[in-house]
Amino acid sequence: MRALTQLMRHSGLAIRDAVTLERGELVHDTKKKIYRVTKARQKTGTPVSVPLPPEIATELLAVLNGNPRYVFWNGNGLETSVVTNWQHDLRTLFRAAFGKDTHFTPHCLRDTAAVEWLSAGIHWRKFKIARHTSVKTTEKSYAPWVTADRTGLTH
Repeated sequence: MRALTQLMRHSGLAIRDAVTLERGELVHDTKKKIYRVTKARQKTGTPVSVPLPPEIATELLAVLNGNPRYVFWNGNGLETSVVTNWQHDLRTLFRAAFGKDTHFTPHCLRDTAAVEWLSAGIHWRKFKIARHTSVKTTEKSYAPWVTADRTGLTH
């Protein structure tokens, strides 16, 4: 549970992309000495490549689930079922942590990653993973939380 939460929080992956992450999509960039998640988003087909903090990569590589292909999915059952099960488990975790009336959902982890990137001055066009089809939607979604220079939200 911790590894999945950390992956989503640091990579901005949607829950379906995170839960179905294949071990081969954790790529070691030997030049930069970092691990990256390289994956095509299932919803849009957009290819993404996101660096991960070393401790998160180490934690992901250590996850054992009985399936050598996937990090979080044992390969049994339908993909939609495993995603639904993980959504339920994460919501249970968030209610235990923040209270039963919390509005914190797995999608909030994507927002956390995007806001952190924008706050660090990374232009939204650099992180395809959390972008919306419309620039206006991205601006509206993330502008309220960005306290750093807002130039990252402009065209």
